[in-house]
Amino acid sequence: METAKIISFNVWIVLLIFQYQIEDSYCKGKISLKLLEYNNPTGTDAKGDCCDSPVNVPGCTRGKCDHLFRICLLDSTSRSNTSNCLQSTDITTSDQNVVKFDQNQQNVQFVFDTWKGEAPIKIEVFDSNTDDKNNVLIDQFLDRYNSTKAGFNQTSITAVNFNLIGTRSRNPSSLRFSVSVYCDPQYYGSDCSVKCVPTNKCDGHHTCDHEGNKVFLSGWRGKDCVEQIPGSDVDCSVYTTTSQSKFLGHIQVGVRH
Repeated sequence: METAKIISFNVWIVLLIFQYQIEDSYCKGKISLKLLEYNNPTGTDAKGDCCDSPVNVPGCTRGKCDHLFRICLLDSTSRSNTSNCLQSTDITTSDQNVVKFDQNQQNVQFVFDTWKGEAPIKIEVFDSNTDDKNNVLIDQFLDRYNSTKAGFNQTSITAVNFNLIGTRSRNPSSLRFSVSVYCDPQYYGSDCSVKCVPTNKCDGHHTCDHEGNKVFLSGWRGKDCVEQIPGSDVDCSVYTTTSQSKFLGHIQVGVRH
């Protein structure tokens, strides 16, 4: 029986450590890219051929392109334009040479563990009339989003707009999109590496400021905000009735750095 208890306890410890590792490995921030508008008025691919015609027709009037947008987040440490995608997403549209993206199409998110100050992005545009292995290149765009720090959260950021001209030599197309970077909930700092979780339990009594510093709740002090201040409103020893003996942590009185 004792052996079973020991095994059970060890299994519980292993599961606890595993759960902590999983929770700690979650991403700490996001790069949000929103496609706004794409313009390929000639309806041609990178070689100048009409997208939807076996032969070139003046003005490419026999059909419009079925655009596939492959959006890639590249390695920020590499300066090569041919770097492989660290993360990628495909967005498709049909029979449109001028695409104005709606709310359901435009949002693309990439995750990161630590914000490194820049995000190189490559967007390739294909004609997707055929199967995925034979998509025909239409145009491509390459640029870098730079910011010294990530936004505090999704609602505190200002997106940066990009208006790019494609790289193809004949009648290059154009693309408008925006990029923003922000920390996930409970993560703070310029690179989203500071974690702070508000709590009012035995493991702490604090909220968090915009930098991720712990802000004491009323009546608490010390490391991790777990030491009661004698005589404060949460010091149960000063009460004579049980109806009053509860935590009243609603006033911020100090910051722990």
